[in-house]
Amino acid sequence: MKISNQTVGDGIANILMMEAILRDLDMNYQQVRELYQEKPSKMYKAIVEDRASFKVTKNELRLTEPEDLQNDIDKILKKMPGSRGFVRPSGTEDILRLYVESTNHKEVDVVADRILKLIENKYKDYRAMTEPEPEVDLNWPRRAEEVDMYAGIEDKEAAVEVKEDT
Repeated sequence: MKISNQTVGDGIANILMMEAILRDLDMNYQQVRELYQEKPSKMYKAIVEDRASFKVTKNELRLTEPEDLQNDIDKILKKMPGSRGFVRPSGTEDILRLYVESTNHKEVDVVADRILKLIENKYKDYRAMTEPEPEVDLNWPRRAEEVDMYAGIEDKEAAVEVKEDT
C-alpha cells in the first residue's frame, strides 16, 4: 500500500507514518531530531518543448529518458560532494521541476545553475523519438450492436439458428 510519496509526500500521511515508525523503534521525536540534519534546498523550473518526452523512475528520483540528461546530472553532482538533485516533468505544464539540496545555499545555487544551463542548452527542444501512430479506421463500429454479423446473408434467421446449435 502506498501511503506517501517520499519526494513530495503528504503532510498528514507522513506524520502518521513517522508515528508508526517511532513506535516500532521505541524512539521519541527528540531522538529523531538528533539524527536528522536539515540541508539547504530549493526547487526550480525549466521550460521545455514537450514534458511527456521526459520519463522518470517510479520514485521520480532519476530520469530514464533522455538517459544522457541523467548521466550529465550525475556528472555535475559527482563534482559537488554532499549535493543531490533530480529532475522530473511537471504533471500540468511543459516544464521540468528541478530539486537541489547541498551543504550550503551557495552550492545549491551552483548545482542548480549548471543543471538549468544544461537543460536550456541541450534539452529545451528535446522530443523523444516515437513510433508513428497506427492508422485507425474511423468508420469502424464502436459498439457491438452497430455490427451486423450477418450482413450479406439472405436468410438471417437460419444463420442465427445454426449459430445457436453449434
